[in-house]
Amino acid sequence: ACHFSMGELDIAKDWLLDARYELSRVDSPMENTWILEAKIARAEMRYEDIPYLLGRAESQEPETKPFQGVREGLMDTLPEFQFTSAKTSLDLVRVRRSQRRSQVVENLPLDLIRANVAIDRGDLNTARRHLRAMKEVLDAQSQPDLQAEWHRISGELALIEQKYQTAAEHFDEEVNSLKQSKVYRDLAEVLAQSAKAYERGGNPDIAADRLCRAARVHFGKGNYQAAWDLTQEAGRLSANASNATIQRSEEHTSELQSRQY
Repeated sequence: ACHFSMGELDIAKDWLLDARYELSRVDSPMENTWILEAKIARAEMRYEDIPYLLGRAESQEPETKPFQGVREGLMDTLPEFQFTSAKTSLDLVRVRRSQRRSQVVENLPLDLIRANVAIDRGDLNTARRHLRAMKEVLDAQSQPDLQAEWHRISGELALIEQKYQTAAEHFDEEVNSLKQSKVYRDLAEVLAQSAKAYERGGNPDIAADRLCRAARVHFGKGNYQAAWDLTQEAGRLSANASNATIQRSEEHTSELQSRQY
């Protein structure tokens, strides 16, 4: 996954082969390897391979057999002929519902990829359908990593539809979800995306603020040139911005100049 995030796709594919072999040796689930390979296929624009890869991820056997725990617990107190009693049938219905809910949650990473692919191919209606179906499930979960990706895709869709305020709000929510996940690698990029959406939506003051925050992230990582460039861009936008944003931009500029220039 790290190699994929860094764009080293060939190395990532080699690691996937090794990981799949090791997982098969210990009889461990391999759905995450198929999901990652589907992401790689999308990055390489091999869209024809993605349905097969997602199908492999979706068809992985669950770790426990259906109803196994229910049957074993009930058999301690019920004879075999009583297994079809009303109480047992109700327990089985509850287990089936629980399994369906679990399956929907487990399929979220797959549906996120499907939504991404739909946007890539310009099929916005399918993308909207996937995103709507996932929203209710995600709202009931505490999975900020998946919520971050959902907001990213929703933001990109809103940008295409020229709904700039909506896009900016999604990118801001993505930032919040990434922080909750303690995934800071993409913060600067997402903040810059948010700035672009705010600028296109006619809010240069908020756009300048997001660029300043992105510059701060780069500055903290020691990426002084990237921080400097973003600060200069924020300064351009701040011509029509609030005094607070202008002051923040000037503070970043002074700090960068003292560090490097």
